[in-house]
Amino acid sequence: MIVNGDITNGNHHIEIMGGALDGNKDGQSAGQLYGIWFVRVQQLRITDLEVLDCGADGICVSGDGQQMRDAVLQNLRVSGNQRGLTVKDGMQNVLVSDLYAAGNADYGVCSEHAEGLYQNICANENDGAGILIRNIFGGSYNNLTATRNGGIGMKIVGMVASLGNNWHAHNNSRSSSGTFSDMFFDPDASLSYGITTNTLLSNISAGPSLGYGAETEKSAVEFGAGVRDGLQISNLLELQ
Repeated sequence: MIVNGDITNGNHHIEIMGGALDGNKDGQSAGQLYGIWFVRVQQLRITDLEVLDCGADGICVSGDGQQMRDAVLQNLRVSGNQRGLTVKDGMQNVLVSDLYAAGNADYGVCSEHAEGLYQNICANENDGAGILIRNIFGGSYNNLTATRNGGIGMKIVGMVASLGNNWHAHNNSRSSSGTFSDMFFDPDASLSYGITTNTLLSNISAGPSLGYGAETEKSAVEFGAGVRDGLQISNLLELQ
């Protein structure tokens, strides 16, 4: 629906403010089917917007392997898409704030090799994972909530020298009861930043909560082999 003009060299100073984008995916037969797809854009602002019913990502912002700086994504709702919000591949100085991702066919939110500040994010009732944090160095993730998703609530892999505070994940694995945990710290060390290490997390809660319905998760928090040694966690509450 919306793509920047030069996806090879990138563009500067793009702003989208207000309104709603309806992808009407059942009525589309060709094209990328993204709601918003920006590649190598710097000085980007997307605010006060709803993106829904797209056949790919509702919003995808990619550095495409180059360091691209300054993106603000704020006060957004992404729902009913194949994937909700993806920020990836070299984006830096990113602010993602006040985001609601729900009812997407895959994950709600993915931050992959895209460093910055992520705060006030809710990912609920997506068919796949709620929130993915992958291959990150020096990121900060605050006030994250993932509930009633079909797969893992929050999956963390390769989170290095980063901070997290006030995370809540409850009653996930709705698509296959007892298969996925609310939080999973993946031990994969093959990414460019390696295994999760030197990361400080505080005020973490996970596990079944009656307010979200039936208990469906495999466990509250699951640590892959060797991951726990690289984390400093304070105030971890695992509900039973």
